[in-house]
Amino acid sequence: MGKVAKYHFIILTLLSFSILGCGTYYTKSKDTEKALLANDYEKAREEIESSNFLGKKRNALLYYLELGRVNHLDGKYKESTENFKYVDFLMDQYNSVADFAVGMALNPAMQPYRTEPHEQIIAHYYNALNYLYLNNTEEAVVEARKINLREQAMFVAAKEKENKYSQDPFGLMMMGMIYESDYDFNNALIAYRNAYETYQNSEISSLGVMPNTLPGDIIRTAKLAGINHGLKLRVEMDENATKGEGGELILFWENGLAPVKMEKNFFFTLVKDNKTGTYLFTDAQNIIQIPIDYNFDENSNNFSASDIGIIRLAYAYYVDRMPTAKQAFLKVNNQSFGFQLAEPISQIAFQIERDNYFKELGKRLLRLAIKKLAEIKISKENEYLGLAVGIANASTEKADTRNWQSIPNEIQFARIPLNKGENKVAFKTNDGRILEFTVQGNGGMIFKNVVTP
Repeated sequence: MGKVAKYHFIILTLLSFSILGCGTYYTKSKDTEKALLANDYEKAREEIESSNFLGKKRNALLYYLELGRVNHLDGKYKESTENFKYVDFLMDQYNSVADFAVGMALNPAMQPYRTEPHEQIIAHYYNALNYLYLNNTEEAVVEARKINLREQAMFVAAKEKENKYSQDPFGLMMMGMIYESDYDFNNALIAYRNAYETYQNSEISSLGVMPNTLPGDIIRTAKLAGINHGLKLRVEMDENATKGEGGELILFWENGLAPVKMEKNFFFTLVKDNKTGTYLFTDAQNIIQIPIDYNFDENSNNFSASDIGIIRLAYAYYVDRMPTAKQAFLKVNNQSFGFQLAEPISQIAFQIERDNYFKELGKRLLRLAIKKLAEIKISKENEYLGLAVGIANASTEKADTRNWQSIPNEIQFARIPLNKGENKVAFKTNDGRILEFTVQGNGGMIFKNVVTP
């Protein structure tokens, strides 16, 4: 084989590998989506377990997230807890500084999957429910403590910016509910109060409206803990309105499926600001301008911005999957109750996307520019090898379209007083789905979730 033919062969091989890896995570998981929409959890589990994509080491966290939720929905709570134990371990492992540093060298799609902050809260929500359904309140309390650690990490990561997703009030309310169910009214009060203050102080609308039961939760647990809550509260209902002789039902309504990620391409050019000497990337319309914190002149001899040429950036963006059910009607013992929004997962996902948009663009563009400089250097030494590297870089550039796709679009909830003994619950959506079940009022707090995919 001649020298030219040899390099052509290398180029074609690299291209063929890139073509084999095409497609978003959503297109790879369509069969799982179909199974979830049909409430066929056995089929959904089979699709997840047999997925070549999820079977890759870099997708281990995503595999256990998807499997954990499906096992939970299928009533396999013990198996689900095992799944989420791996999730917890991998979330901590992949959030290390060392892993972040690797991100500057590798395409994000080829790195281990890292959860979004709201996905971490939802993971602990499901595992807490698993333990509550297994009558293991002690482990559910452990999950509440883990939620608290995630909330603290989110707050630090957001650098106390009120216009960013820096606290999750649903996670805080879930903590309060778990602590209250364990008669730990002091910690329940702290969690409820933190949720209240998050709603009050946050400048982002994606968190939704504060539930009207929350002020009453604060007053009730403060009295039970013998503590002054220290807040000026506007109370719309009695603090004991959700408590009956038979206790309380906390019913979560998980509606729809979370948004998915698609891919789009941007084209950028590197330019130098002659006044400041700094470099920035600009798009063809000169609408987006992203300054780059990197000294190209120091790290490359005789550097010119035009050396970089046009850079193609593959970027992931969210696409919503709107639920077909828009409203649910709830009756317990023939008395009507309303749901309140607890966790607008879709809205929060889009908020996180907005929060990180320019930061992620800048990081990705710098990575591509450095790869381009390496390509130029190689080309000067070996034209064919430089061409091969250039084609490989271009053809393997793809967006990271992974996210936890089996979780709901939103979670609503209702807190309902129970009679002693049997309580009849009737749940119906505006699109005709009906679910009826009974709950035994035992004087305590009973948790349950219903699902309309």
